[in-house]
Amino acid sequence: MADVCPAQVQAQNEHSRASASLKDRPRFAGDLCDINIAKDRSMMTKRDKRSVGGPSYIIQGGQQGADRLKVMANATWPTTEPFLREAGLGSGSKCLDVGCGSGDITSRLFYLVGPAGEVFGVDFDQRIVEIARQSVAQLGLRVSFRALDVEKEELDGGPYDFVYARFLLSHLKTPEAAIRRMHAVLRPGGTLAVEDVDFRGHFCHPESPAFQRYVELYTQAGVKRGVDPLIGPRLPELLEREGFTDVRLRVVLPTFRSGDGKQMALLTLGAIQESVVATGLADLAEVRRLLVELQRFTQDERTIMSLPRIFQVWGVAAL
Repeated sequence: MADVCPAQVQAQNEHSRASASLKDRPRFAGDLCDINIAKDRSMMTKRDKRSVGGPSYIIQGGQQGADRLKVMANATWPTTEPFLREAGLGSGSKCLDVGCGSGDITSRLFYLVGPAGEVFGVDFDQRIVEIARQSVAQLGLRVSFRALDVEKEELDGGPYDFVYARFLLSHLKTPEAAIRRMHAVLRPGGTLAVEDVDFRGHFCHPESPAFQRYVELYTQAGVKRGVDPLIGPRLPELLEREGFTDVRLRVVLPTFRSGDGKQMALLTLGAIQESVVATGLADLAEVRRLLVELQRFTQDERTIMSLPRIFQVWGVAAL
């Protein structure tokens, strides 16, 4: 955000071992000098099948995906940490992070639960799970990861005090099944906390056609894959339908003039370009033009860019 409040500074300092500074961040496919677009659509389609995480997941996985997730973790932690604390995550909790990605947030959960707690992470992408394991090993954290597709497989290792799913349900064709499985491994009275997006909730200043087109393409690509990039407002109802009680809600809109958060639109467009072209939503020429225009807009110190509107919802498992 334009002005960082003391609480945000404290949160970022407290977890600096699990963070990466912007100046040291890796280069991404979204960076202008690193744009790597296939020469024809058939090549893009072949790359899409092997590099995009799954049939409904539109974002590049592997190391590129992990690099992007690290930047996103840095940008959103100042709003995620107070949400987790308010939802009840604290010292001694046994916690499961579902859809943990490269473990950047999972490792921070370890600091919240302390040495008396336990933290586990699962993700469908075996490559990114290996990256997560290497990351926590370097940090010396006692966090366990495994590859598992919550949309198709039962969770295990419970009962847990706290189950967390961050930007997961908007990528699933059957989010209800995932919520049901997460409910099943919670202890009676345990908490499910979910964060997810209403992607249409972005804004920028001044108006940018490239930014608006990026929001449209991401939304349309998700719909083409059968998922809901606008799921945020539905979250309270989804939890209540699966038997959760005392369901509560927060909504945040992280907004930036500089720093990691301002990079996210550019990085995400770079990470979805293969899905966008493979699904016929844009051709290679348009993707290249949008990446160039969006980088120019991002680098302008006068511009303001937000993340999507984020719904933070939590509920209590049936006793």
